[in-house]
Amino acid sequence: MADLGVEFAGVVFKNPVLIASSSLTNNVRQLKRLEEAGAGGVVTKHTCTTPVLNPTDFRAVVLDNGWCVQGDRRLSFEEGKELIRQAKSELSIPVIANFAGISADEDSWAENAKALQEAGADMLEMDLANPVPEMASPAPGYGAFFVAQDASLTGKVTRAVKQAVDIPVIGKLLIKGVNPVPIAKACQENGADAITAINAVYGLPGVDIRQGGKPLYLGFDKQPVSNYMGSPINPMAMWYTALLAKTVDIPLSSSGGISTWENVVERLMLGATTVQLCSAAYLDGLEAITQSVTGLEKYLDEYGYGTPSEIIGQALEYIVPREQLVIYPLEARIVDHEKCLDCEGPCIERSNATCLALSREERVPSIDSDLCTGCCLCYYFCPEGAIEMRRK
Repeated sequence: MADLGVEFAGVVFKNPVLIASSSLTNNVRQLKRLEEAGAGGVVTKHTCTTPVLNPTDFRAVVLDNGWCVQGDRRLSFEEGKELIRQAKSELSIPVIANFAGISADEDSWAENAKALQEAGADMLEMDLANPVPEMASPAPGYGAFFVAQDASLTGKVTRAVKQAVDIPVIGKLLIKGVNPVPIAKACQENGADAITAINAVYGLPGVDIRQGGKPLYLGFDKQPVSNYMGSPINPMAMWYTALLAKTVDIPLSSSGGISTWENVVERLMLGATTVQLCSAAYLDGLEAITQSVTGLEKYLDEYGYGTPSEIIGQALEYIVPREQLVIYPLEARIVDHEKCLDCEGPCIERSNATCLALSREERVPSIDSDLCTGCCLCYYFCPEGAIEMRRK
């Protein structure tokens, strides 16, 4: 049986499945439930000394298209320190404190980091999506300017925090209007031990077309551009995981849109050492955590891997710039006509917008090789596995 343990920035976790900073991690009772469900570690709810941005009670919005929105308030700094103390007394898994300072004031970041270390945190996650009110927003009216949008500010804050503490420091990035690579490099160059990416993204889940365009959210009279999570951002998060793994030389914790154990395996193969779940638990409950851990274990056993470390970065050699891509021609072939005879032909119906090669006369399907462009649609749409793609 595979050993799921990983070492991330000097801290050992029993498995690489962590729970991201969120309302899931804002009290010790819930932290204990996350540990019991199998989480390898937890990142506590964001704590800061700046005014609380969302003073109202927690409200989650879960939509059937996979979007997950949360609007819970941040913890006061005293609440955050007390949560760390309680968590360290009652949990056996590593506790990572997500925090920020006042704006980009490095002294406040350093003071907060030291206090959280004294409270018992095993690691610190700097939430670099921290507003800097004195700097103009790149999109006025839709959010503040953030520390993580400026490499110089990121470097200054990171350096101050690292000088103040002895425990590992993680920089949590965002991608709102910024290329995260220079920000990640600023973290690395100023001593950060790891990075977390990506944070939630801006977006809209849609509008209620049957109510004159009103918000889909319950309890809201207007709909802002908000932070979104969930499966819709998975492809974006995978890309940034690979990009950062290829360009930065410190460990990576990948977050954003992880919904299944397969997503966990993908993120590890794309270069992450740990992953952070959040929306999956809102959408599917604690079982999402358990299934992510057990699914990873079964995968490693089935394919003969001893530890998660053996697959970290395995897929990176296959991720290349578009100009380096080599595409060879394919053509479709029916390899089992018997399977086609009683089939209703979804491959034909679903690919008919672009495919001229696939047809059926009475009960006999055929593919005209001269017209086949190798688009692969019939291969993917065939429910019987009767079609294969071959290299021309």
